[in-house]
Amino acid sequence: MLNKDKLNKNSLNKSELLSLKKVIENTFNEKNSVFNFPFRILTHRVSLPTKYPAQVLITVPKRNFKLAVDRNLIRRRIKEAYRQHKHQLYAHLEKENIQLAIIIIYVGKAELSYAEIEKKLILSLSKIINQSDSQS
Repeated sequence: MLNKDKLNKNSLNKSELLSLKKVIENTFNEKNSVFNFPFRILTHRVSLPTKYPAQVLITVPKRNFKLAVDRNLIRRRIKEAYRQHKHQLYAHLEKENIQLAIIIIYVGKAELSYAEIEKKLILSLSKIINQSDSQS
């Protein structure tokens, strides 16, 4: 699926971001979710129009953070943590030959530091890997 020679594993390309409305709707309607505070992560097995094994959408609700600068800061921290640690998830998905649509929802009410977000996201990604193992 993924040509490792041409792609930098530590980048996050536009084609790795989930943007198809139909896939997003189906992912929200799917019952596969992982909760690891401050994240609720929805996953959906789907055939994606990309060479990557996963596409991700990161959302921070306006209800919890009224100012856009706060939402953007949290979104950037989550995106960076995902970018740094997605290779573990990608390796598993390539081995199983599946593609996932992933929606990461930040449900916390307080702004966390990057180190805390990174630690929680690593745990959440490992839960996704375990969940996809149990579904196989």
